[in-house]
Amino acid sequence: EEMSAPPVSPAPAPSFPPRATVPEGALISSTSTILVGSALRPRMISPPPAPPASPPAAPPRLHLADSECFTRSDFSDYRGTVHRTLQGHECQAWSSQEPHAHPWTPGQHSVEGIGAHNFCRAPARHVRCAWCYTTERHPKWGCCDVGEPRALCALAGPPQPPPGPRPPPFTPPHPGPP
Repeated sequence: EEMSAPPVSPAPAPSFPPRATVPEGALISSTSTILVGSALRPRMISPPPAPPASPPAAPPRLHLADSECFTRSDFSDYRGTVHRTLQGHECQAWSSQEPHAHPWTPGQHSVEGIGAHNFCRAPARHVRCAWCYTTERHPKWGCCDVGEPRALCALAGPPQPPPGPRPPPFTPPHPGPP
């Protein structure tokens, strides 16, 4: 039986305030007064529209002692490397649209762990598993066995520098002649 892909809600289009209309040949002073010919007419000028909001920046990547560890029951924080479904199907890379076209692209969903890899993830919170699209025509997608959430995941310590040269062994000074 084929499962349909998790639905995605389109993002609302950004709206911008309208720009003010300034007569041709008018000069605009720093006080937003429009000078038309010899008459001074104060006008409200709308500031230029803000640029479209960029997607939220990905949070800093924490280095876990166990890369398969996750704590959320919706699997949304799973960042491991499982790349097969429960049925054993190989996962399609998230950066690929073949054989299944999908909306979960790395550029728009990197915060959810989507990237140029084929690891199981849980970007759709209503799907109660980490999942992936398959490289097979059927099934289109499937849940993955990534284990159970844990109460706590240990962080790995900062990388240690490689050991440097050891100092020569200590030799007590020879007492001089009496």
